[in-house]
Order: sequence, then C-alpha cells, then structure tokens
Amino acid sequence: MPTYDGGHCFLTALLPISTKFVETGSSQSSPVHLVRDALSSLAPAHQTLPTMGGPDSPFADDNKTHFARFAVIDDTIYNGRRPTDAIFDQSDRLIAQPIDQLNCPYLLFVADFDAPEGSPSELQDYLENLWNLSPEEFGDVFKHCHKFPKNPNAKDFADFVARHQIETTMPFNDYRPDDTPLKSRPAKVSNSTAGRLVKYAIGAVYVALCCGLYVLLDHFGLILDDDYFKSASFLANVWYYLWPVAFSAQILLIIITPGVVVAALGYALVSAVAAKPFLRKPGSDLPSVLKALYLQRKFIHFVIDAQDKKFDDAALQAEFLKFVKACQPENINTPSLSQPAGAIPQ
Repeated sequence: MPTYDGGHCFLTALLPISTKFVETGSSQSSPVHLVRDALSSLAPAHQTLPTMGGPDSPFADDNKTHFARFAVIDDTIYNGRRPTDAIFDQSDRLIAQPIDQLNCPYLLFVADFDAPEGSPSELQDYLENLWNLSPEEFGDVFKHCHKFPKNPNAKDFADFVARHQIETTMPFNDYRPDDTPLKSRPAKVSNSTAGRLVKYAIGAVYVALCCGLYVLLDHFGLILDDDYFKSASFLANVWYYLWPVAFSAQILLIIITPGVVVAALGYALVSAVAAKPFLRKPGSDLPSVLKALYLQRKFIHFVIDAQDKKFDDAALQAEFLKFVKACQPENINTPSLSQPAGAIPQ
C-alpha cells in the first residue's frame, strides 16, 4: 500500500536530532531533551476533561489533519542475543554479538491528512499551511533537528520535512471506496476457477519461453551437441565424458532462465497492483467526518429523548423533522453545526 491512499496522505518522517549541546543561559542542554520539552508543552487534542479548556492543538486549525503524532526514538530496542543451539554452536557466550544502534536520536512525525489528488504537491501545501498556522510551536519542536534551517519560512519547513520522509508501506485507512459487502475468502483459493486459469496461463507462458529459448539458441548454433565436441581437437579424447555434462547444464539453464523471468514479471505485477491506491471515498474528508460525528452525538440525544417521551408516530416524525432542520446534515461548513477539530465534546 502506498503513502497516498483513499484520498489521504499518510506521512511518515524520521528527522535526525542534533547531538551538539545547546547553550541555554548559563548552562548547556542536550537537543533531544529540548525537543522533549517542546513536545511536552505542545497543546494536545481536547479529548479528556484534564485537556479541556486549554489552547487548541496546532493541528486543529488546518481543517485536514485526521491524526498526528510525534515521538522521540533514542535508539533501537535490544532484544537479546540471537538464539543458537548450544550443542552445535560452541562460541563463547561472553563475547557480545553485533547489535543495531542509531548514530543519533530521531524525531518521528506521522500524520494522516486529506489529499484527494494523491500528489506530492498536496504534502508540500499541507506542511506549509501547518507552519503558517503555528510557526512558533513547530519551530520549537523542529529547530533542534540536524541541519534544520535558521529563520525558516513555510517552504523551508516543508522541504526539510519532505526530505526526511520515508514510504508508508502499510497505512491504516478506515474509509472504504465503496459500500459493497466484502467477499469471504474461499477455503482453497487455488481450487477456484480464476486460480486454475492463472496457473494454466503461467504454465503456458513458462513452457513457451523454454521452447522459444531453445529454438533461438539452436538457430544460432549455440546448443552444445555431440558434433561440437568431436570437432574440437583439444577435446577429442574426452568428448564422450564432457558432452553429456555440458549439454545437461545448458538444458538446465534453459529451464531455469524462463522461471526467473516469469517470477520477476509476477513480482513486478504484484508490486504494481499493491502500489495502486484505493479510490477516494466520498465523505471521508475531515469536515465530513466531523459533521458525521456531530450528527451521531446529536442523534443519540434525540433517540434517548424520544424514548423518554414515548412519542407516537406522528409526533416522532414531527420531532425528527425539527432535528433535521436544526442539525442540517448537508451543511458541513458551519462550525457551530459540526464537531470542532481536535476535540471530543463531553
């Protein structure tokens, strides 16, 4: 699965943090500690009572961000020695094995945001907009990263993050491109009609390639046969022993080469299909999702109220019309009629 999928961009960026100490007044501080301090002071989403009432998250005003997360990665996790058989492996267990280590800490920045076109320009615009909305907050977080530009503008910030982007190979997208029911996986995929046809087609292509390669080599006289070894004066005495071995090796090569070609073509085809993003599902953009959450919350209160008051059919229809008129399900652009970004109302 690609970085761009289903009308969303799943950004993953690993940014190296500087290892040079920073002068802070009369003392020195480690850049990674300063990054942690900046992250701890960054306003969180309003999701629980303790987070209510404070400043909004810097991601709440861009109207595109579904999820975002920062993390500091100090080093790789050491999972212990690689297990080996103590009988067959008599190496000294007191000698340390090579372990993977990072040469510096890294800042992880991941974000899931709306990108309906699936183009890199949308990532550039998104990052520039983030910087324009909250330059001080993001500046405090990123300024201690290695080679972060001094006095950056929005484009400098976007270019810096984009340079450290890594491919998101398996994003989680909760919005399917259509509402058709998912088909259950057959008990034995290989026994399905499509599976058999694919196997027959692959077998036919493989056999055709083998025969074609043999005919091509034979046409140009490249097949090592009995006459070739008899005519070679330096092999005249050993032709009887060399010819079967050489001919068998050549036939084996003719058999293996098409197999490698077919496997490479199959891998390329699977990779191309896997890299193709899903279509964008209408209503999966952030304003539509926030509107849906708003309607869900309001409708729960409507149902509870209708059950408490025990409306008859006519009264229930009248109250529902009032609910639709008040909530305006088609209106996704009025802030008072939608759930605010970066908040879960209590």
